[in-house]
Amino acid sequence: MTFTRHGKWSGKGEIPAIGSEVFVRMNGLGAATVFANQVVEGWLGLIVCFHEPPEWYFRQNRDANKPGLVFGAEIA
Repeated sequence: MTFTRHGKWSGKGEIPAIGSEVFVRMNGLGAATVFANQVVEGWLGLIVCFHEPPEWYFRQNRDANKPGLVFGAEIA
């Protein structure tokens, strides 16, 4: 865990830059592009757009392009 002035980072390594690609392991969400970050209860999260989200994501959100919030421990 890394502490930043913006919040605690739960991932390994550096915080991905805006515009970079990450792989979200959690729930099989897959590849995504980072377009912002957000602090939630002291933890730094990434707001991402998934490249090809699973079918359940589309059904749950009624939009495959809806951004998601993920945290460092959930990405590879």
